Amino acid sequence: MRFETFPRTVANLVGFQATWLACAWGAGNGHPLVGPVVGLLWVWLHLASLGGDRRDRAVEVRLLLATALTGYLFDALLVLGGVIGFPTHAGPAVPTTPWMVVLWMAFGATLRHGMNWARRRYVVGACAGAIFGPFAYTTGEALGAIALAPPPVGLVAVGAQWAVAMPLLQWLRERVEGARAEVKVA
Repeated sequence: MRFETFPRTVANLVGFQATWLACAWGAGNGHPLVGPVVGLLWVWLHLASLGGDRRDRAVEVRLLLATALTGYLFDALLVLGGVIGFPTHAGPAVPTTPWMVVLWMAFGATLRHGMNWARRRYVVGACAGAIFGPFAYTTGEALGAIALAPPPVGLVAVGAQWAVAMPLLQWLRERVEGARAEVKVA
């Protein structure tokens, strides 16, 4: 990483962590709209920080939407499988919650920036997902935002989900960026 990109990388990760905290705290305290408002504001600021390159912004938007959809599907499978659930104060779940979808979208905003270190490192991404995914979900459970199936089922299932999700999201990033490269050549 070049030194001049370091502050942007840190800002990207701090923005995501602020979104995560707003989502988990808000949902855990019966304010499930706090997270989506903070998250969408952060995503908007993130997109604005990309500058005037419309094609680069379009790539980022496609990646954000693909990540949100992927997250919705992954978490929906966990909900339908009885692995995770949401307390009524955490907001409506169909089958997952809006704040979780926004949280996945906000995570997508890190893939080309704060999480760039994982680019094309699929095994590293899978390992990081298997470790940090359950950590995030158990922290969310401690805040009252989510409920996990009893150990070890909940932790293993979330870890497995993230061990698959991280390489998949890295692969999606490559596909979305590849589409941009093809557009540039044309």
